[in-house]
Amino acid sequence: MKNEVKSNHQISPILIKLRSENVWRCSGSLLCKILQINRQQLIKFQKALPNFPKPMRDRNTRQAVMYFDVDEIYEWYIGEFHSDF
Repeated sequence: MKNEVKSNHQISPILIKLRSENVWRCSGSLLCKILQINRQQLIKFQKALPNFPKPMRDRNTRQAVMYFDVDEIYEWYIGEFHSDF
């Protein structure tokens, strides 16, 4: 799975900006931009990687937007691709 994310040894500027502005959650579509993947690959990550951050929803309906905790994404990204930091 590591090969599917375009990790060029740089943390996404979007992710850095979200953390610097103290944003605590981001949508699934924004997470796709951060990881430079499409929605199908995001679904694969959720199913295949047990340590991938779990989505949260603000309602209990299927149509509710999936959000991801920015700090969990950051910690996962560092652990997965930048363990030398």
